[in-house]
Amino acid sequence: MDDSSAFEYIYRTHIQSLYRYGMSLAADEDIVTDAIQDVFTDIWHKRNRLGPTDNVKFYLLKSLKNRLFRMAAVASRFEVLEEKDGDYSGIYLWEDIENKEEGEVFEQKLSVYLTEISARQQEIVRLRFYENLSHQQIAEILQMSQQSAKNLLHRAIESLRKKITA
Repeated sequence: MDDSSAFEYIYRTHIQSLYRYGMSLAADEDIVTDAIQDVFTDIWHKRNRLGPTDNVKFYLLKSLKNRLFRMAAVASRFEVLEEKDGDYSGIYLWEDIENKEEGEVFEQKLSVYLTEISARQQEIVRLRFYENLSHQQIAEILQMSQQSAKNLLHRAIESLRKKITA
């Protein structure tokens, strides 16, 4: 497989995850798509200097988050991970649930419950259960210790569990 074929494969495989994750960080579609394009442009230009990675998805998600934070620092025209009166539309944790009535009801309830936890908890739930990242990878993305990431995830799950069983 040549460079362009490998690059295209990586793009097609991960673009949806990057878009969803980017939209959960910055609710501006133009900024997210620009950031994703910048990540892939950088990868293409630096392809001969990049070292191997054991997890391409993790690398891309972390690169996207770093790019969005750099863009926010320069432009400061969008809010990153800020709760807005409980409105947080960037999470679609259960989109793979079959369209059964009970699945749809559960999905609707879960979406509501997710808006009731902090933005940081929403992000960690997304990274763990939707993006299937390890605790170590999540800790690196969130720039915290692995134990802090585990504690945050535990608190998020407990909050959701209380809301679901109430």
